[in-house]
Amino acid sequence: MANRKGGSGKSTVCRARASAAGARGENVTLFDTDSSRSCFKWQEARRARGTWSPRVEVIHSLEVGRIADTIAEIYDQPDQEHLILTDTFGGASETHDELATLAHLVLTPMLRHGPIARRPGRRRSGMSRCAGGCRPPTRLHRSACCSTVCRSASPKTEREIVARVYGTLPAFESFLSNRAACIRMDKEGLLGPIRDAMVNRALARHVQTTLDEAEAVLAEIDSAIRRDARAAGPWSRASPSPLS
Repeated sequence: MANRKGGSGKSTVCRARASAAGARGENVTLFDTDSSRSCFKWQEARRARGTWSPRVEVIHSLEVGRIADTIAEIYDQPDQEHLILTDTFGGASETHDELATLAHLVLTPMLRHGPIARRPGRRRSGMSRCAGGCRPPTRLHRSACCSTVCRSASPKTEREIVARVYGTLPAFESFLSNRAACIRMDKEGLLGPIRDAMVNRALARHVQTTLDEAEAVLAEIDSAIRRDARAAGPWSRASPSPLS
């Protein structure tokens, strides 16, 4: 996840994708690279209250080398469905470029009223600069944008903004629409355990809808990675370091 604007939904989309993958029985490792440790604190507090999954692990680290080593260890494990996420902090940093080289997909959450939606060409130029700075430039695999917490019935101005974004940037069609459910997830834990603990089934259905939306985002990510044969090939400790 990468977006220089703080508050764009990076952590929210990470948490939603972790929820979706955990709910379908996959293992998840989420690297929290923000000094605020927000995702790591989210994990620790929600484990204590039981709205967590043993399949989901959040690791806080500011060291790219440690993250690369941990990813290598995951790839060395027996074949499994394992989602690896990296939540970056807002702002510009060379660390973002280094983390991008570790990813099969660089996903940029986008608020419809945010700067990426208003100036999509700037984001495209930024990704080109990032790719040019990689070692080698081909190391950066693929990038895409996705909308976060947007209404399903948008006014004309928002529809025009979305049309401009889709005409400029590679963007996913799936999005998260229920702000209340996303806030509940941030406060209470993973969507699956939250849903299961709810007595009010009407509220549980709203949480399930958000879980379905997160699953749709995850499905688009899977498809994008599979379409890119070059990005789909895993590396291991026997391979050159992804940072070399």
